[in-house]
Amino acid sequence: MSKDVSPNNFGRSSAEGASSRQFFVVSISGSVEAAEFPEHDELYCRYFVEFGSDWQIISGVAEGMSQISKKSKCHIDDRQLCVWNLPVELTLKSTNITGWPKIVVSVYGNDSFGNDVVRGYAWSFVPLESTATTLSMPAFVPASSSKLQEMTAWFTGRRPEFLNPAIVVHGESREREQILFIFCPPMF
Repeated sequence: MSKDVSPNNFGRSSAEGASSRQFFVVSISGSVEAAEFPEHDELYCRYFVEFGSDWQIISGVAEGMSQISKKSKCHIDDRQLCVWNLPVELTLKSTNITGWPKIVVSVYGNDSFGNDVVRGYAWSFVPLESTATTLSMPAFVPASSSKLQEMTAWFTGRRPEFLNPAIVVHGESREREQILFIFCPPMF
């Protein structure tokens, strides 16, 4: 069976005919470099790439987790950054742009009692440019809905967090959440 490489048949063999769908490929190659959380130290991050139902992974992994990082002084200015340099390598294919990939980063650390708690969520669309791009993503955390819940969360070590971090990129039911915004440049 021979491949037809004409522009109208890219990605399919001549035996598949006109009923096959064409596709395009998006390659994500980068790293989650660092974050600035002034009040917190010894942080680690998790990332995952969220994409629509028409997208398929060709190679790579859609999620990853970093090591714990202590703050270090930035060589450019006086900021204290947690540096992870967590690689992100993923290749996807799709037949349409609906559900364009988004990267979600969750940052975790220990509270004063040693409990593992979320320190921030951030997300961004994967850039369209094929050149080197630095993303700066503001982070936010869910907040307790009352002072009593806030105090209970502090004593029990069970702070509010999303069971599924994908809610960060999907607006459904997020309007009921109270959110605290934290600014932390650049993460990706």
